[in-house]
Order: sequence, then C-alpha cells, then structure tokens
Amino acid sequence: MEYELYPGEVDEEPQGWSSDSDAREMNELRGMIMVQSSETEAVLGMILRKIKPGGKIDRPAGSIFNDITKNMGAGDIQLWKFEISCIGNAIELRNRAVHDRVRVASVWRDYATEDGGEWVPVLSFLGADLQDEVDLIGNLKVQQLATISAVRILRGLDKI
Repeated sequence: MEYELYPGEVDEEPQGWSSDSDAREMNELRGMIMVQSSETEAVLGMILRKIKPGGKIDRPAGSIFNDITKNMGAGDIQLWKFEISCIGNAIELRNRAVHDRVRVASVWRDYATEDGGEWVPVLSFLGADLQDEVDLIGNLKVQQLATISAVRILRGLDKI
C-alpha cells in the first residue's frame, strides 16, 4: 500500500511509512530547488527575448529552453554546448524533484526497556527512486550551475 502524504486521501497512516515531518528536510531542499530553478527560468526568458524578440516567456522553463535551442545557430549551440547541457539536465532534475512525491519508509524499533517502540525512518524516496538529502543537495548544485550557465549564455549574447 502506498501512503499518500496529502490530507484527506488516507484516514490512517499505514505501517512502515513515516509522517510528513520525517520528510521535512527533503521538502525544504525541494523548495530550494524550485526557487533556484525559477532564477534559471527568468534568465532563459531574457535569452529568448534576445534571440527571438517577441518570444513568449510566460511558460515553463523546458518550453522556453526548447525554443532557445531551436532558434540558436549551430555555431552558438556548439559554443555553449556545456552550458546547454547543464541547463537541460537541470530542467529534468527539477521536474522530478517538483512533481514526484517524497515518501519515507520506516522500520519498527522496540525500546530497550521493552515498553513499546517507535517507527524509525530508514529510507526516503522521491517518486519511485531511492533518494536522500545528499541526492537533493546534488540536484540543487546542478540548479545553481544551470543558472550560472544561463547567465554565461546571456552575457555571451551581449558580446555578439
């Protein structure tokens, strides 16, 4: 049975899944990923306006990014190959971090006094993937690199 973390979907927490509080750190990191990716999205909008004046920027980053790569010349794509790759990877990771649900699996541990016990979180999942805070910190670093990469492209376009 899969435990839904959204109110109203499950009356009682099934055994083996932790509460929302156990996923707090992961959800905080997901929030940081969202904020950082919005910075990249804003810069992507600026890039699109430079290479395609009048281009629609009030849409998701992936759509803006695809429009940018379609409207860039082959020379620009080759020149910024690394930056384009970083941005594309960041968009994929961001989508997974934002749209997948965090679940924490737990095991029952008896107290040493044998007067009961408690559920102890042991594994965390983002969607179907086993992930932890370290994975999400890596994702955040990719988002930061994507913002830097987008700014490099924007500055490069100013020099052309």
